[in-house]
Amino acid sequence: MRAIVPVMIFLMLTSTLAGCFESDSDGDGLNDADDNCPDIDNPLQADHDISGGLDGGNECDEDDDNDGKLDIEDDCPVGDIGWNSSIADFDTDSDGCRDSTEDLDDDNDGIYDQDDFCSAGETNWLSGAATDLDNDGCKDNGEDTDDDNDGIEDNLDLCPQGHIGWTSTPSLDGDNDGCHDINEDNDDDGDTWSDSDESSCGTDSLDSTSIPEDLDSDGICDSIDNDDDNDGVQDDDDVFPFDSSEWSDFDNDGIGDNIDSDDDNDGIEDGDDLFPQDSSESSDYDLDGIGDNADTDDDNDGCLDATDAFPLDNTECFDFDLDGIGDIADTDDDNDGISDSMDDCPLSFDMRVQSDPYAIMVHYNMGLMMVVDSWDASYQPGGTADLDFDGCHVWEDTDDDNDGRIDGIPEDRSGEWWLYTSGDNCVIVYNPNQEDYDGDGKGDACDDDIDGDGIINSNDWHDYGNGIVSFSFTNFSVWSGGSYDSGGGLPDVYPYLGVGTWDGAQCNDLDYNDNYMNYIQNDAYQLENWLTIYWDIDDDISEICFSLTMYDEDSWAVDQILDFVPGSNNGDGDIFTLTVGNSMAYQYDNRGENSLSILLEFIVFTDSI
Repeated sequence: MRAIVPVMIFLMLTSTLAGCFESDSDGDGLNDADDNCPDIDNPLQADHDISGGLDGGNECDEDDDNDGKLDIEDDCPVGDIGWNSSIADFDTDSDGCRDSTEDLDDDNDGIYDQDDFCSAGETNWLSGAATDLDNDGCKDNGEDTDDDNDGIEDNLDLCPQGHIGWTSTPSLDGDNDGCHDINEDNDDDGDTWSDSDESSCGTDSLDSTSIPEDLDSDGICDSIDNDDDNDGVQDDDDVFPFDSSEWSDFDNDGIGDNIDSDDDNDGIEDGDDLFPQDSSESSDYDLDGIGDNADTDDDNDGCLDATDAFPLDNTECFDFDLDGIGDIADTDDDNDGISDSMDDCPLSFDMRVQSDPYAIMVHYNMGLMMVVDSWDASYQPGGTADLDFDGCHVWEDTDDDNDGRIDGIPEDRSGEWWLYTSGDNCVIVYNPNQEDYDGDGKGDACDDDIDGDGIINSNDWHDYGNGIVSFSFTNFSVWSGGSYDSGGGLPDVYPYLGVGTWDGAQCNDLDYNDNYMNYIQNDAYQLENWLTIYWDIDDDISEICFSLTMYDEDSWAVDQILDFVPGSNNGDGDIFTLTVGNSMAYQYDNRGENSLSILLEFIVFTDSI
């Protein structure tokens, strides 16, 4: 150190004095010609790679160790010189540190070379549990041939990514499959039977020659297999548990039923025996599955032989009308004269009425008079109470008139049920629309007083409500040469109408419209459809008579009669028949006959209110 100080003082002094005579750009006391970094202050002139040639001092040299790796990228910027980092053999991970002398982790995988089994291996990865299971510095995917480092190459190892920290030996890996017997391997001896199965089956899980017996090769050893021969029949139920072709022996003759030609040992070969495992049966006449010895219905027609009218004919069971023809073949089962195809009650109980009326009374809980009355109401020529000829009598028929309305059966006691019910207001008269004008529960089609006014329909000219007669005045016109209203002006016209009853010979009880003053048309010249008078007529009257006079009302004198009837100036009248829709038109044009003559047209017609 004492030697260095004088030298440094000398150099500094020399540099100072030299500056008086030569150039020193960076002011470090060194002449630019002698300065290895003339533009950078570096009085010590350090130059790590000077042995390789003059390339500038460290302060201005971008590659101090001259290894081809710039200092800013070089993990060893002042390291070994005289080598090239770009050559992979010298610098595996290209970090600027020479593998042989400087770099402690040549492949930069995070494992020091002294612990790295692939120190010059793949780069650009980092050793970890996901990439280097055994932490040996060899990348599992690409470098390491024994990922778990158990001594078994991955291509032979059944657990290549398995338990680590052990080596496969006979004591730890009995079958040498790379799986730790205790921690990984469930088949220690490699005989394809798991250790747990071998334990259950009683064989040695560490001896590959100790294998459980498995007759049907289903993977379940016979000692615990419930179906050793795998024939689908449990051993407990299998007479031949080790023979997959047999499992039963019905007659206990030691021959399995599959090859036994007489399973029930009844002396009849199975091929001819319809009940090969029933020694009490061998035939079945009707093939219904019941042997003939036990069958109570030999023809299997659903009727027991004891009650079958045709016990040996499976197409027939019954003969309702006892005519010797089975009901299936009989086209009129109840013999009521209506073909079954058209008969809504082909087995009519009510047909018994003629032979046993008491049975009808009991069956429907009716008295004799009710039976008689309902029979009479529905009686048809030929002796049946079948109004709509549907094959059902009045008692069993729920729609006697076939109008689609359910009228019920005798149990419905609402009034005379054979005439009117809540379901059909005309039980024996077809009326699907059920019109009932007066709402009395009796349909209009069978109600003798449709509007309920106390007048039977035959005497009621208007069956539906209260009938009236309307007098509609449609046209009126004065004569241009006439003289009206006592002063020569236009008439103040009104009709004076009387209506009475016609007995065939004369008009009786004429009644006039005393309120005629309400109808006055002042200063009438030409009138059209100007007035309608409604007249309420009793419904039990068949004809009326009427009288009509036209007046000119005069406040200063007696009202004058206007003349509309030729040859007379006293008005006119007529007889009108009361029928629904009747109408009569009257036209008079008497203008010119006298000073009070007029034109008059009106219509008389029936209406209702």
